[in-house]
Amino acid sequence: MKLVEFQLRPVDEIQPWGEEGRFSLSWFGFSDGFYGLRLGSHRLLHYSEDALSISADENESVASCPWVQYQVVRLWEDLLEILPSVLEPVPSRLVPLTNLSRDERYEWDEAARWWATSEKEIFAVESVGAWLSEHVLDTGYLSPSSSIVLWSFADSVTVKWDNSDRLLDGVPAWSELCGSHTMSRDSFLAGVQAFNDDFMSQMATRVEAICAGWNRNEISVDFDGLRSEQRDRATWLEAILSRPRPRIEVTELESAYETITRAVPLPR
Repeated sequence: MKLVEFQLRPVDEIQPWGEEGRFSLSWFGFSDGFYGLRLGSHRLLHYSEDALSISADENESVASCPWVQYQVVRLWEDLLEILPSVLEPVPSRLVPLTNLSRDERYEWDEAARWWATSEKEIFAVESVGAWLSEHVLDTGYLSPSSSIVLWSFADSVTVKWDNSDRLLDGVPAWSELCGSHTMSRDSFLAGVQAFNDDFMSQMATRVEAICAGWNRNEISVDFDGLRSEQRDRATWLEAILSRPRPRIEVTELESAYETITRAVPLPR
């Protein structure tokens, strides 16, 4: 399963960081490119035609690529960060939380935070809030961002999104407004693994080519650092999948949830 579509920007087209005379590029910077998520017939992190038309007025290259233009490693890092939590099945009593819309979850969480006054109540709200945040794919570096959450149920993973209020100059920023897609856990893991393997392979090739023949002498590059970081990052996914997943303290989490909902019922 191809979960992530991406393409690295040609090295000669990557803009360096810093000021003239002090330009540099790192492993992170060399991962600059284009990317988005493929979920069946759905495309996430894919700009709408109206948004592309607006953006093209400022940058003609935008019109030819509807995907996010950013360092590909950012999506890779964010997926790996939430992976352990996403793979942990949702506790049965908390399933109703996953059925709420984004706005309903936000309103309920806000109401719960206003309600909580005792140490026990505050701890309950913070525990459930932290659990919720561990299932959100971070896109806060984009303007506008995209609302994407991932939940695991038994042998399946469900991705939900709500971009209905994410506008660019008054028009929908993203091609997908609201929806969800469910896949098997094996398909999801295969998609993450395929993205990791392809990305790491392309970056390894890129790093070796840069170290062997860097010709943009106005840009400083730490070649030893590049190779070291490549070796390190290539181990991240395997390390995450090989170590025992941190078990959710289900009893405590469900108790915290019930403490809150007795005073702050879920929206109906």
